Amino acid sequence: MPLVLLGVIGGALLLCACGGAGVGALVFLGRKDTPQPPIEQPIAKDGPIEKPPIDPAFDKRNPPPWNNGIKDNRDKIKQPPPPADPLKTVKGATTRFLIDGKASMVKDIVFAPQAQGIGVMYWESGVQFKKYFDYWDYKTPKRLARIDLGNEGQGMCLSPKGTRFLLYRNFPAGLSIWSLPDGQQIIKDWNPYARPPGQPFKANAPELTWAWYLDEERMLTLSRNGQFDVWNMAQRQVVASNPAPQKSTFLTASGFSRAPQNFALSPDCRYLALANGDGFDIFEAATARKISLTETFALQGRVGTAWSACFSRDGAMLASYLNLQINGKSEEHLAVWDTATGKKRHQFKIIGRPDLAGPMCWIGQRHLMMFDGNVFKGAIFSLADGKLHRYCQGVNPGDHFARQGPDDRIWYQSGTGINVQAQILAVDLPDNVLIQEPVLNPAQLPDWFFSPNGITRMRPAGGI
Repeated sequence: MPLVLLGVIGGALLLCACGGAGVGALVFLGRKDTPQPPIEQPIAKDGPIEKPPIDPAFDKRNPPPWNNGIKDNRDKIKQPPPPADPLKTVKGATTRFLIDGKASMVKDIVFAPQAQGIGVMYWESGVQFKKYFDYWDYKTPKRLARIDLGNEGQGMCLSPKGTRFLLYRNFPAGLSIWSLPDGQQIIKDWNPYARPPGQPFKANAPELTWAWYLDEERMLTLSRNGQFDVWNMAQRQVVASNPAPQKSTFLTASGFSRAPQNFALSPDCRYLALANGDGFDIFEAATARKISLTETFALQGRVGTAWSACFSRDGAMLASYLNLQINGKSEEHLAVWDTATGKKRHQFKIIGRPDLAGPMCWIGQRHLMMFDGNVFKGAIFSLADGKLHRYCQGVNPGDHFARQGPDDRIWYQSGTGINVQAQILAVDLPDNVLIQEPVLNPAQLPDWFFSPNGITRMRPAGGI
């Protein structure tokens, strides 16, 4: 992937990484050598961050209804959907509720994997570059917290039990953290790899590129050079660390999809995979212990760009969509490895789909959902036959899929129009339809439209 120099800011290089599929990310080079404890004191309190409650009583602080001037569709969503047309309807939604964000303004959807919580980032209607984050109990459904983000943040995640909200900013790099039970910000703009004032820039110095909560107390921070550290945030100390590899590596996240590209954390937060130039190194995330190395591609060719990587729900398998240079030609392949041993289980060549170089997620053990760079569209890939089976898209501009759901359903955001409130929906994958209606022409995949009522074969008239 070529790097284009855009300029120098504050003594650091600003580069742009560009790929053949049109996916790029801004890279800000220049950080320090070793991690230090957070220098920011918790906001609104002194001393160490208190251990969050295991089961926070969010229901004691339910924000009032708010729709920011958006046309209210609550009367429509409370009504049952119209009778299904068996020729058009593939699967009805099994979860369906209205949120406050405008349908065309939703930018990201994340989950608290050990809670029934979902977080949504969206632009405020009518105010340029103003963002909010809402946290919902999706089974109730009930909005539990709202965070005013201003114009901050490119990536976000929730702690497994949903007591902490983490916002990542890439320029300048920094992490901000909120306690969701009370909505209070506890850390602002912390960079564990910040270069101290006056220290000269060093090649391959650590640079913050992503972070996750492993549980309600421990956070994993990741450097672009492959170093990662596990922090006890209550004590603000490093409890495990893995140094950058001797062989140069370059870990990247996409600014368009707000998601990692060539690294991944398993849904149960147990395993971490980092690209090594010929596949992935796999670690036990909490201890930084390396457990396996994926089987090499050296007998076939050379690995170019890894567009995406993701673990299966149980963490037993790792999949990656990557570029291989074989006999001087560039090819796109999807590979699947066994996590514990690194042995390759599957490898398939995928032809003519540069639009699917965004994130991926597993749906059960047999299917993968491959997204475009903005997570607006996608396609369902079957490991049973190594083929793409359906092209998936929303019914309105800006309809957005979730990168990784908390179960084996497909989660997405849609609306009955562009300028109305958005809905969050989930549908079970109708894999029986994939068998009953096989693809005859791989160059022309059948379309599935993800509508406000579920999956249809035809785009609903009028966008609803």
